[in-house]
Amino acid sequence: MRILYVTPLWSGFRDILLDGAMDAKGMPAFIQPLKRLIKLGHEVDIIIAEPNISKNDLNISVDWLERTRITFTNWDTKSFNRIFSSFKLYSVVNCMLNKNEYDFVYGHGSIGAIANIAANLNGIPCGIRLYGTFLAREIKHISKTRIAMKHLLEYMSFKLPKDFLLVTNDGTRGDQVYDYLTNQRAKYKFCFMLNGVDMPEPFPDDIAIVNQLKIPFIVYPARIARWKRQHLAVDILKGLHDNGVPMNLYFAGHITDTYYWNEVERKITDYGLTPFVTYLGTVDNRVLHCLYQKAVAVLSLYELSNLGNVVIEALKYGAVVVSVNDGSLDQFVVNGENGILVENLAEAVNQIHFIYKNKNKSLEIRESAIHMASEVFKDWDTRAEEEIQLIESAVIYK
Repeated sequence: MRILYVTPLWSGFRDILLDGAMDAKGMPAFIQPLKRLIKLGHEVDIIIAEPNISKNDLNISVDWLERTRITFTNWDTKSFNRIFSSFKLYSVVNCMLNKNEYDFVYGHGSIGAIANIAANLNGIPCGIRLYGTFLAREIKHISKTRIAMKHLLEYMSFKLPKDFLLVTNDGTRGDQVYDYLTNQRAKYKFCFMLNGVDMPEPFPDDIAIVNQLKIPFIVYPARIARWKRQHLAVDILKGLHDNGVPMNLYFAGHITDTYYWNEVERKITDYGLTPFVTYLGTVDNRVLHCLYQKAVAVLSLYELSNLGNVVIEALKYGAVVVSVNDGSLDQFVVNGENGILVENLAEAVNQIHFIYKNKNKSLEIRESAIHMASEVFKDWDTRAEEEIQLIESAVIYK
C-alpha cells in the first residue's frame, strides 16, 4: 500500500526526526504502528503540521525512515492564523493527493479532519486516529452546536464519513463522546483500543544510571504539561518531608510547556526542596524499566484520565503506581492490591509513607501489577497489527 500520513509533530516523533535519536522517548501509539507499516514494506509519506520547522531541521538516524518522504507545513494555533493554517494544510494534502496515487490517507489528531475532507473529495479511503479526547467533560454541559464552534476540527473528526475512527481507550471516555456526537449512527467503523506495551531489557549502563540516583525516591514520568499536574508531585514530596520521610523526586519527560515548568520550579524553590528534586530529561524505556522497579512509587496525577502509557508500562514493569481515583483505572487497578488510588494529596502522602515502611506490601503490589498487566495489555507488535488490519480492510473493500 501507499499511505499518506497527516499529523502534528508528536513529542516522541520529534526525537527521531529532529534530534537524531534511535528510539522515541514518548508516543509509542504513534511510532509503533508507523514503524511496523514501513517494515512490512508499505510506502508511507508524511505531512507534518508544526510551527516554524522545515526539512532543513531534519536529523534522522533510524534506517526505517530512509524511504519516507516528509513534508512540513506551518501550523499556527492563534485565532485567524489557525484558519489560514487549516486552509494551507488542506492545500498541501490535496496537492499530494493529486500528484501521487495513494491507497489510504491516515489523519492523526484533530487535524486529521482536514485530511479526511481532502481524502473524501478525492475518493480515497481514509481513517482518523485520535489519542484520547478532551471533549468528554464538555458534552455534559454544552450543546453539540457549541462543541462544534469551540472545537471544530475534533468535532468533525467524529462526524465526517470515513472508513474508521480509532480512539485510544485511555480513560478520557472517547466512546462516550462518540455516542453523544453520532448517536451511534456514524458513517464509519468506530474502534476503541487500549495501547500496547513492550518490555525492553535494560543494559548494564541503564542500571548504572539508576543506581547513581539518590534513594529513596518517587518518580513522575510524563510530558511536562499543565494538565499532567507535576506540581502535585512537589506537594506530595513536601508532605513526605513534613512527616519525616527524606524522599527524593525525579521528573522525566519532554518539557512542552515551559511556563508551567517554571511555575513548578518556583514551587520547588519556595518549599526548600531543590536538593531533593531532579529533572532527568527524556529517558528511554530501558532506563524507565529500572526506575520503576527501584522507585518507592510511580506517580500519575493527570487532570482528566490516568490510563496512559506511563501507567500501563509502570504496571507491566512491576511498579507501585500511585494515581488519582478518578474512575479511569477502575477496570485495571484494585486499590491496595495491584496499585494505589487516592482521593487527595494527604492520602497520597500517607500511602507512599506506608509503602516505604512496609516492603512486603510493596512487593505484593508489584507482583500483582505484573500479573494483571500481562493478562490485559498486548505487546506493541500485536496491537500495531490490529491497527494495520483496519487500514488494509479499508483498502481491500473500497
